[in-house]
Amino acid sequence: MRKINKYSRRKILKTTSAVAAAITINSGFPAILRADDNIKIGVPTILSGRVAQLGISVSNALRMAVNKFNNAGGLDGRNIELIIRDSRAKPDEAARVCRDFINSDKVDAIINAEASGATFAVQEVIRESGTLCLHTVSETTSLTADPSIRAWNAFRFSRQGIHDAVGSARYAKKVIEEKGLKKWMSINPDYAYGRDSDDTFFWALEKFAPGFEMLGKGWPKFFQPDYTEVIILEENIKRLKESFQFFDLPLSEVKNLLLERTKIYKLSDHQIDCEKLKKNQIVKKIINIYENL
Repeated sequence: MRKINKYSRRKILKTTSAVAAAITINSGFPAILRADDNIKIGVPTILSGRVAQLGISVSNALRMAVNKFNNAGGLDGRNIELIIRDSRAKPDEAARVCRDFINSDKVDAIINAEASGATFAVQEVIRESGTLCLHTVSETTSLTADPSIRAWNAFRFSRQGIHDAVGSARYAKKVIEEKGLKKWMSINPDYAYGRDSDDTFFWALEKFAPGFEMLGKGWPKFFQPDYTEVIILEENIKRLKESFQFFDLPLSEVKNLLLERTKIYKLSDHQIDCEKLKKNQIVKKIINIYENL
């Protein structure tokens, strides 16, 4: 038997199993093993709005699996009872639904089918209650990678965003080498997973292909159906960058000024239509440069 330091693998596994058993007996986790009646599982998910299909798909898949399980005799004759509720993709609503599952419905476990933003709210609730939780959708890496966030009673069944980030960064390295693309911009939805995946992708890209130039990042709202205005803004900010070097005005402030006037992208002639804004001398220069792009 190969040794790991001074302990054998068998001894370590034996000790770990004993500790896990002790935790189960003393803490009562998981409650499923103690249930006398049907096993209740609460499912917070998204059943309304633009991404309702996420919750609908998950709900259909769960019902199919549960029906098959129950028809086969369940767990020692006990069936699984699913309770599925809509959180509307709102973190506070997801937390409320989750608390209702635990306190009112007395569920034995939570199958969390929320997007990343609401998943962190669910994580806080189950951390306090000690309820078994299975995360099935969220891919935000920090959910289980960050020691300050992860909980002993929560498990993830979806892949982590860092897996996608590393894989896509390796591909991006080839693109950089083959096409010489050294200047990069990114567009990601402004929520937990969007921010996390953006950070991890460029962290990985720096490892694989150091020396690229980051020109800007755009953050459209979560569930925003059209990214056009963000793409236009980021592209024009890039083109304005050199022009604004002679202004005593940080580029971030220029970007904020343009962001305040998002209606600019709705107008065919791309004119800024705010008279008050036009009176500002620096903004006049911005308009002149912008109109000549």
